[in-house]
Amino acid sequence: MAAKLLSFLFFSFHFLVFQLHFSAGQDVVRAAYWSAGSEFPVSDIDSTLFTHLFCAFADLDSQTNQVTVSSANQARFSTFTETVQLKNPSIKTLLSIGGGSSSASDFASMASQANTRKSFIDSSINIARSYGFHGLDLDWEYPSTPTEMNNLGLLLNEWRVALVNEAANTGNSRLLLSAAFFRNSDYYTLDYPIQAIQNSLDWINVMAYDFYGPGWSTVTGPPAALYNPGTQVSGDYGITSWIQSGIPSNKLVLGFPFYGYAWQLVDANNHGFFAPTSGPAITPNGDLGYGQIKDFISANSATEVYNATVVSNYCYAGTTWIGFDDTESITAKVSYCKQKGLLGYFAWHVGADDGWTLSRAASETWGSVGYFLPATQVGQCHVLGASSISVGHCYIYYTIQSCIWNSTMAAKLLSFLLFCSHFLLQLHFSAGQNVVRAAYWSADSGFPVPDIDSTLFTHLFCAFADLDPQTNQVTISSANQARFSTFTETVQLKNPSIKTLLSIGGGSSSASDFASMASQANTRKSFIDSSIKLARSNSFRGLDLDWENLSTLPQKTNLGLLLQEWRAAVDKESATTGNSKLLLSAALPFRNSDYPIQAIQNSLDWINVMAYDFNAPGRSTVTGPPAALYNPGTQLSGDYGIRSWTQSGSGIPSNKLVLGLPFYGYAWRLVDANNHGFSAPASGPAVSPKGELGYGQIKNFISANRATKVYDTAVGSNYCYAGTTWIGYDDTESIRAKVSYVKQNGLLGYFAWHIGADDDGRTPSRAVMYYHMIIF
Repeated sequence: MAAKLLSFLFFSFHFLVFQLHFSAGQDVVRAAYWSAGSEFPVSDIDSTLFTHLFCAFADLDSQTNQVTVSSANQARFSTFTETVQLKNPSIKTLLSIGGGSSSASDFASMASQANTRKSFIDSSINIARSYGFHGLDLDWEYPSTPTEMNNLGLLLNEWRVALVNEAANTGNSRLLLSAAFFRNSDYYTLDYPIQAIQNSLDWINVMAYDFYGPGWSTVTGPPAALYNPGTQVSGDYGITSWIQSGIPSNKLVLGFPFYGYAWQLVDANNHGFFAPTSGPAITPNGDLGYGQIKDFISANSATEVYNATVVSNYCYAGTTWIGFDDTESITAKVSYCKQKGLLGYFAWHVGADDGWTLSRAASETWGSVGYFLPATQVGQCHVLGASSISVGHCYIYYTIQSCIWNSTMAAKLLSFLLFCSHFLLQLHFSAGQNVVRAAYWSADSGFPVPDIDSTLFTHLFCAFADLDPQTNQVTISSANQARFSTFTETVQLKNPSIKTLLSIGGGSSSASDFASMASQANTRKSFIDSSIKLARSNSFRGLDLDWENLSTLPQKTNLGLLLQEWRAAVDKESATTGNSKLLLSAALPFRNSDYPIQAIQNSLDWINVMAYDFNAPGRSTVTGPPAALYNPGTQLSGDYGIRSWTQSGSGIPSNKLVLGLPFYGYAWRLVDANNHGFSAPASGPAVSPKGELGYGQIKNFISANRATKVYDTAVGSNYCYAGTTWIGYDDTESIRAKVSYVKQNGLLGYFAWHIGADDDGRTPSRAVMYYHMIIF
């Protein structure tokens, strides 16, 4: 019986750990190149931060057309895999052939004939096997004629066939096959052989860097911009070109540079992007590793800037200007990889990092560590003594050949497995705590409560309860009584764990009534006591305040008093009754302007930041993004608002902020149908009296009018137009970008106003939930 139980536990433990917890890490590339030229010791590589490492570079012998390793690199290459596996036994290593310093003409000559291609292929397989590599990587920079591109396709096809045959004949696992290619699917209008690439390679390393450098640009520029509006020189443009050429997104791996370029500015006071320069700085070519850049910043007290529009960092001191990637741009790019469904990322190169800062930022942003436990081998078991127990260490160096069993060993192993199972369950499920994925349901929308798909959310707000100005008590109108009283019970039918909050006030409520209530202790008490009573009697799990348009400093001071007294009353009620404490939140403007920070921090579980209604036809005579995530040159953006809350006074912690997403937009009537971008002149609202349209209505308009749809990545907002009608709104692209932003900036979560405005397919709701579950 003990043996059967132990077998069952072994199976269960294996299933829990490997099949559930680590399944998300399969078919992912979190990689970096190690360059022999960097002289960075292989033994110093922290391979736990990666799933794959490239050993660079093997050479092409132009006489024999065979792959060779120079005598200077022989020792390091032959032990590379063994060395990096000491820290991460699951790491996959690939031998990279060629590189930017190799001869493109030698590769062109080799690829031009079947017999020379065969020499190259056979020798590459032999050397990979003899050195213990798991794969091969081609870095031919670059095929420069249509014939060379065609021959590249032949080389890849024949290489794949040879790898498959070698694996079948030897019984070895097939070698991986990748290639580093230009940032776009064409090399300066010369198309890559897409079908051969698709059929033959496991993935492509997209070299999305070296866009600007002092050797070929007389102005400063982002060396590896993710976005660069108005140009084709960006990572996003390159990735999009590969996808549009026919390569699936899950075969693309985005490249990051762990280095940058330094320019000498012509004018020290002109130090932004595209500033005139006189040439390279610091080094002859201006190239600097990340560690060198950080040393420069420290030694020169350089000013550091992160440009979120292009997703790139730079710094300057005096007339020296350096463009590079720091943790902000690296984390944004990793989130982009996940958002686009890419296979992963790679970096050039590990020796240029600084204490693994960038490598760790990338690995952690992806969402899991780069180390996988061995999947099938069992470790050698012996009777354990007290002295052999060590917490926090893994002994993984011996493949298990046999197990010694007795009753003592069985008991110890059983206890250990039960402990591990419990620990992993706690670890696995605790990750979902303290996250808000929420939406408001508006009674005025007429949307049936039973139709809410509550499985898409962790919290739902029932809106709105009213403030009686005569009694200063919270009330529910007779029209809403039945729906509010059964709200929690109804939404829990689909999601028993959903938390519901009763929201009080709203944009249509009287701000002066709230101001009057909050002005005195006794009226505040009436409000607070009635709110708690109403929440309990209607089975809500919390309370939410939506007092909008506070207009004076005394009103904001009184808001602080209200929140503090409300928190004290909520705590006391819980202690007195034994009920779980009611949650307490508030919907506040997108940016802070003299709000009572300390009271908010001490009293609320979180803030719902209303990051929308920035532009609308009722208050703007030009089109504009209603809920821009970024908006360079203005304060009307979600990012500006979030930073105003985290940076004001003592600052609200980012994990108390919940970013608002609108499930609606605004329609303008264009003055000129041919002028249809942002800031286009408009004559007023369109489609509806105020121009306001729910997402479902917008999608219907697009379908009925064959409207042109645009997603502006620079501001994180969508719009569409047909004739003289222009609509700004959030679609799945901007929603996903915002959820990614929430994760990157450590926010507690997001909320949407409101679910009744979603379309019949629940498109934004599902897009938000799906993407949030991937990256949170």
